[in-house]
Amino acid sequence: TQVEEIKKSQGKLSIVIRPNAGERISSEEQKVVIKKPTQEIGEKLYTTLGCIACHSLDGGKNHGPTLKGVYGAKREFLSAQPLSVDEAYLRESIEKPMAKTAKGYLSGMMPPYKLQEAEYDSLILFIKSVR
Repeated sequence: TQVEEIKKSQGKLSIVIRPNAGERISSEEQKVVIKKPTQEIGEKLYTTLGCIACHSLDGGKNHGPTLKGVYGAKREFLSAQPLSVDEAYLRESIEKPMAKTAKGYLSGMMPPYKLQEAEYDSLILFIKSVR
């Protein structure tokens, strides 16, 4: 995986994360099965899945909405009724990001993720902790 710094300004850093061409998990590597979801695992997934590239933790605007204080907050959408951000919405946004696009953001920017149940739960625990 390549990480490229593209812009630094006013204390913000913009980066691009790209997988190397042909990068794959070797046949010797085995997928880790998470038995119990934790906030710590969610934080690691936030980084390793690349969420960090578009979703800030400090309230700053980026390609995707900030995660700071998002849980429980009211969210407006391009083509859906406003709602309060809950676990069901977070799960849907990770699994099917084009189902609802937050107002002020472009649809189709985020890829869908197919994760283990405990990975979804861990990411949601982490997002809920970002205040």
